[in-house]
Amino acid sequence: FPNSFLLGVTATPERLDGKGLGLMFDDMVVGPSVAELTAQGFLSPADVYAPSKPDLNAVRSRAGDYAGTDLEVAMDKPSITGSAVSHYTKLAAGKRACVFCVSVKHAKDVAEDFRRAGYNSHHVDGSMDIAERDKILEDFERGTVQVLTSCDLISEGFDIPAIEVAILLRPTQSLSLYLQQVGRAIRIHPDKTSTIVLDHAGNTARHGFIDEHREWELTDGSVRKKREGEQAPAARTCPECYAVHRPMPVCPKCGHVYKINN
Repeated sequence: FPNSFLLGVTATPERLDGKGLGLMFDDMVVGPSVAELTAQGFLSPADVYAPSKPDLNAVRSRAGDYAGTDLEVAMDKPSITGSAVSHYTKLAAGKRACVFCVSVKHAKDVAEDFRRAGYNSHHVDGSMDIAERDKILEDFERGTVQVLTSCDLISEGFDIPAIEVAILLRPTQSLSLYLQQVGRAIRIHPDKTSTIVLDHAGNTARHGFIDEHREWELTDGSVRKKREGEQAPAARTCPECYAVHRPMPVCPKCGHVYKINN
């Protein structure tokens, strides 16, 4: 169809490796932002907590993101998973949570740790029997499965509005991947008034809040390189409740008053 038009529709108009979509498209029409859609009631507001931050000093980069093998070593640790389980228990116990993991093994290990803590938790991956996987997803949507873990399978194109919690256990240099992961959880649903994001990967500090204003560009080269050297929008983590919020003198979640440095 040589005379046809190609219309691409996406919430993240750049590739996962940070390159623009200019080789495929000629023009970009920017729709309403996450902040605008949230204000209009079409998306759920996100409450972000960052109880821990991983040590990535030994993690190499490959193909524009952290190397998977190094990342698994850094993230598949009892201290990190234990923090995720304990803060889920503290802040969101029983709510339907999606956990974004580094690898299939990591997803299996995390699911097992949540089960040990008394939660009905399952992992899903592409090698599973389709009927088995569909049954787990149906149980998750109904709420009988409380915690769903995965690597990549539920990061994009996955639509269960009932998700109430996003647990980030996969650090990423990709803005698109980060937005897609948190985006799985901010769909509106009658059972929730807001979404909880437990960021144990440092992605909010790295990329900013999901509802941050972003200038998207249509280019056939790297959009990420143009952002190098730019700092992520300022965010403050409360030392008492670990809520992540824009700078202000008092934590909006627990009321902690920050000391003023003279």
